[in-house]
Amino acid sequence: MSTPTSNSIATKSVSTGGLDKSVAALIAGTKWDDGGGPAVTLTYSFPSGTAYFKSNYGDYANTSKDGFTGQGEFYAFYALSGAEQAGIAAALGAWAAVANVSFIQVADNASVVGDLRFALTDVADNNESAHAYYPSGSPVGGDVWFKHGEWHTSSGSTLQKGSYDYLTAIHEIGHALGLEHPFEGKPKLSAAYDNYSYTVMSYKAHKGGDNYADFYPTTPMWFDILAMQELYGKASHNAGNNTYTYHSNQQYWETIYDTGGTDTIVSVGKADVAIDLVIGHWNKLGRAIDFGDGWTQAKAVMIGPDTKIENATGGDGNDKIKGNGLKNTLEGGDGHDVLRGRGGADKLSGGADNDKLNGGKGKDQYFFKEAPGHGVDTITNFQRGEKIGLDNAAFSGIGDEGRLRAKYFVTGSAAKDADDHVIYQKKSGNIYHDADGSGHAGKELFAHVDPGTKLHAGDFIVI
Repeated sequence: MSTPTSNSIATKSVSTGGLDKSVAALIAGTKWDDGGGPAVTLTYSFPSGTAYFKSNYGDYANTSKDGFTGQGEFYAFYALSGAEQAGIAAALGAWAAVANVSFIQVADNASVVGDLRFALTDVADNNESAHAYYPSGSPVGGDVWFKHGEWHTSSGSTLQKGSYDYLTAIHEIGHALGLEHPFEGKPKLSAAYDNYSYTVMSYKAHKGGDNYADFYPTTPMWFDILAMQELYGKASHNAGNNTYTYHSNQQYWETIYDTGGTDTIVSVGKADVAIDLVIGHWNKLGRAIDFGDGWTQAKAVMIGPDTKIENATGGDGNDKIKGNGLKNTLEGGDGHDVLRGRGGADKLSGGADNDKLNGGKGKDQYFFKEAPGHGVDTITNFQRGEKIGLDNAAFSGIGDEGRLRAKYFVTGSAAKDADDHVIYQKKSGNIYHDADGSGHAGKELFAHVDPGTKLHAGDFIVI
């Protein structure tokens, strides 16, 4: 257990030779090493009025003697509030969610302290909100100090996710675990990636901009995840079936990291969204991020490394939804939506209004769950072996679940008898439903395929 005079967890030098330069650019060169392999368990604590610090903690005059440096922060330190401590715990959890590092809170007194200690101080550079120390065996190693009077008040002392304070906490913990700024040392991160969308260790909100935004990242981002996993290994996170819900009236800036299960992204609201399930691709979900220079970023949710999301559901806007090569289930909801499955045997359902459906490669299925009259969906490149599914609660007269019986299907411009409820006009590619067959009710257009496509009763299923 660490004490006020020394850290009990050993450290280890890290070589970045052979690593991707974008990952190497974030690794400072040391990591915590408790002897259990790349994974590590660290303690943390919150100094208060009874806290004890080594008398020369941060005393530059003793650098050569004790092998550590600091700024004498404890001479003017303040304890974090309960709400701030909860925010720090959440920020620690954000790192534990992506890398194999665990955190346990302990007391902070004269005999026991955390490997990582968190407090406020008046001893800080005028231009900083906080600072932290890289992993080391000295008392300062892993400690994080926030500037009292600035960081302490900018978000009402609550460390709400999306605030600059919460981002600062994630950033400083990154240092305490062994990450550095992307613009320091060699190699440096490319200017295209030196911003918050790719690393919380940056000083820039977006390429070429300053660090102001009206909402900040709430998770480690793409290169942060890869760098921290290089140090401590990959975490198992959200390995079950998970649903990630995004509301159109809220803001999000995050990287989804998920290691298993059958997962779904759901959009709620009337705004137009763009969902792309491919790893490393951005998604337009929620309100845009506004920056100080007038620039905005609409796509602020990324699919993280090794993260396989199988399904997506749009909201009430005109949505664009793309799959990722897995067996995706894509649902448009209301609005004029565009769904594209890419590879894999996908299931596409446009929902209400006029939608465009393209399953891509693979034997796909196209489902119609809304009654005719709620829109016309266009299916592009329908292939042999694919299926069009009709809900018998919405399409009357088509029989029970299973394969559509031949007597309910007819090719031509109109029903020929009372059983002809699904009518396909090959020349135009139009597909109609006729509730009473050759009766007087009339047919309703509900779908369209490429003109000349060969369709038979066996291409339809009843759901």
